[in-house]
Amino acid sequence: MDGKVDFKQDTLAVFEARDQFCSFRLTSAHLWIFLRHIVPEFLMHTRIQDQTQVREHYERGNDFYRAFLGERMV
Repeated sequence: MDGKVDFKQDTLAVFEARDQFCSFRLTSAHLWIFLRHIVPEFLMHTRIQDQTQVREHYERGNDFYRAFLGERMV
């Protein structure tokens, strides 16, 4: 993590105790995102959308993937 995170305790113990400092409750913001973004995606989804999204992903070019995967692109 590039030295930007410093745990004062055992990292595993922190993650196991996450329910003490995190809330996993459904909020109105979650519902808003669901109704505003996910439901319309299901209702108005088309094959053209699929093609556009896949095309944007696969046509980025070798330079883009080489930056993450290295010269061998494996």
